[in-house]
Formats: sequence, C-alpha cells, structure tokens
Amino acid sequence: TLPQRADPGVSRGELLDAVQNRPDVVAAQRQAAAAGTNTELAQASRVSAMGALATAIAHELNQPLTNIANYTQGLCNLVERQDDFKGRDEVIRVLHLCSNQAVRAGQLIHRLRDFVKGGKPHSAPNAVTEIIRDATALAMINGYKRAVHIDYDIPADLPPALVDHLQGQQVVFNLLRNAIEATDTEKGGQHEILISARQLDEARIEISIEDEGPGIDPAIANSLFDSFVTTKGGGMGVGLAICKQIIEANGGQISAGRSERLGGAAFRFTLPIYSNGQERQD
Repeated sequence: TLPQRADPGVSRGELLDAVQNRPDVVAAQRQAAAAGTNTELAQASRVSAMGALATAIAHELNQPLTNIANYTQGLCNLVERQDDFKGRDEVIRVLHLCSNQAVRAGQLIHRLRDFVKGGKPHSAPNAVTEIIRDATALAMINGYKRAVHIDYDIPADLPPALVDHLQGQQVVFNLLRNAIEATDTEKGGQHEILISARQLDEARIEISIEDEGPGIDPAIANSLFDSFVTTKGGGMGVGLAICKQIIEANGGQISAGRSERLGGAAFRFTLPIYSNGQERQD
C-alpha cells in the first residue's frame, strides 16, 4: 500500500480564506470593484449625455426641418400651377415625398427626445405590414436594391400591433440597415434578407429580420444591446440599444441569434397585439 500523507491540520476552507485575505489579493479585488464602478459611472454619464444631445438636436433641427417642408410644399404648389411639361407628375410626386420626409424627420426627432427623457410612447393599433413597408422603403433609398433582395414572410391575416408607429418603423429601419451593411461585407452577387412576422400567441406578434452576413461577433454577443457597443468602424454603438429601449417601452422584447435559414444574424422582437377596447397611449 502507498504511504498516506500526513494531515497538515489545515482545512480547505481555511486555506481559501488565507489566500483570499492576503493583502495583494484584497487589493486586486478592490481595484477590480473600483474599475467596475467606474465603468458603470462612465456608461451612465454617456447615456445622460446622449439624452442632453437628443434634446439639443431636436431644438436646433426643428426650424430647419419646418422650413424644408414649407419650401418644398410651396415649390410643389408652384409646379402644380404650371402648364403640363415632360416629367411634371414625377416632379410633383418627388416634392411631396421630400415634404413628407421632412415632416417625418421632425416627428421622429421629437419622439426620440421625449423617449430619452422618459416619456411614454404614442401607442396605437398599427398594421405590421405598413410599419415594415415604410421602414423598408426608407432603408432602400441609397441604391441598396442593386445588391440586396428582400423576401417577406408575413401572413395576410396578422392582427394589428399596439405600438408607436414611428418608433416601430425606426426599429425595423435600424435592424434592416444593419442587415444590409452586414451582407455588404460579404462580397459578390446579390444578397438575401428575410423579413418575417407571425402571431406567437393571443397576446404577441413576433417580427424577425435575418441576413446571410457573417453573423454576430461572439466577443460582443452578451453585450450586443448595451449602449456604445459596436464592431463597426466609426460606429457609435447606440442603434441596438435604442431598439431595445423602444421595444421594451412598447411592451415587447428583443433578442439576437443565428439565422437557421440564411446562416447570418437573426434579430427578433415581439410586440403586443391590439385588442378592441385596449387602452391607447396618445
């Protein structure tokens, strides 16, 4: 038989206590705690600064956006009074679009300012197809149609969601632009993006946006929806954080993972279903 080691007379717990209470270990623990506190304070400071910035931007841009809408509408009225000329109807159509988008930008900035300051969303029954259609039209303005093909899987009988239309549109827009930029990193050919929606149960609708890009970086997977987290060169890292805050303020949840169908990233969020008699938040 092997000889047995002598009992040193020190238990495992006593040994751990002795190691953990060493001055250098205690100092390291305090330093780590202080570093964590400093990180949280810095994060809170940046979020507070973002709220102040949103308020300042809303104030400064309100008048220019109003002027753009008024001048564009005035020019549209002038063109409508002119004799017919080649392309007249198209010019009028584009001027109306410009005016409407200037108004929308002003509304969006004010909603964002109110949201950052803790205001409630202007929830109302909205068709999910209309939210997705409007957001897609905006996201595809910059010539992305040449490189991206979007498939839709949205049932015609989907019930309306109780959501702030502009905020819901902003979430879809942000996620779709992220998907477009992700697929753009994979060179060659036209890339697929899938936007789908389904009714999860009697109370919730789920909307998902999937792409065939490189997927989510594992290094930031656990902090993906935190403020100022990004892997984009020059990115601010606030888009997904705002998406999360908007969805949660509207009574839903958002998550991210891998797309089983396309192989890239998949972002999914839920929204409450509007039912007759349900209270709106206007």
